[in-house]
Amino acid sequence: MLLVIMHKNENYLQSIMPLIQKEKIPDVTIIRRNGIGSLLEGDSAGTLGFRKGGLSKEYDKALIALVDDEKKIERIMNHLEDDTSSSRWRNFNEKAFVCTLPYVKVKHLEKGSFYTQKREENVKMKLCEYLKEENILLDLKGRTKEDVIKELAEILKKEKDIVDFEGFVSAVFTREKMVSTGIGYEVAVPHARTDTVEDVVIAFGRSKEGFDFDAIDKRPVKLVFLIGTPAKKKLSAYLKLLAHLSRLLQKEDFRKRLLAASNPKEILDEFRKVES
Repeated sequence: MLLVIMHKNENYLQSIMPLIQKEKIPDVTIIRRNGIGSLLEGDSAGTLGFRKGGLSKEYDKALIALVDDEKKIERIMNHLEDDTSSSRWRNFNEKAFVCTLPYVKVKHLEKGSFYTQKREENVKMKLCEYLKEENILLDLKGRTKEDVIKELAEILKKEKDIVDFEGFVSAVFTREKMVSTGIGYEVAVPHARTDTVEDVVIAFGRSKEGFDFDAIDKRPVKLVFLIGTPAKKKLSAYLKLLAHLSRLLQKEDFRKRLLAASNPKEILDEFRKVES
């Protein structure tokens, strides 16, 4: 889950950094860009407090933290709420906008600039560079979320970039418990950012009948992408990969082509076409 804190004053966001570090959250960045609020899809954002309504276009700075524990978010929120009556708030003139949202709902952030202690490079990742024909299943046997994840994980077991297979599978299920990765449009993207993989690994599975994945739109899932990315890879690259895949799969004609493909090569060719 992403914790997003927007404020006009960057000094305020910087002042929150010690709180984030205290919770041992390593993946945190401050993004500076005009209209940053409009770059986050707000239809699935859960507003936690302070400012009501949609994500405001007036913000130009946001602290984004990748948080794997709801209790950490709760502690951070309690601290921020305690600060609302302090002189520190008055020094910053206005309250922050705070919300949470799934990773895959980050939109167009690759056009902005990511910062931690220094500027990170602008990395463009292509799915076709990591998806292999032998890691594509066109007739999933599983009929539950758990069975399908295990089925796709099994075909990745041979990948040398997975250094701890059981740990990888456990990380995916731990991530899935936080919030469903059924992103709608009959698509699910179970994933984990973990030390158990050395490089990006991807498996794709298709179920023509569909099955329940607890998706946000409640529709049966037919297209499933299982993704593992190394924890050492920069947060911005991880988010871009998930956001890039999410945007591709929102295109109805692309999803139809994936459903109509007759073999793994055709699936891979479709990705090469849209990513060329």
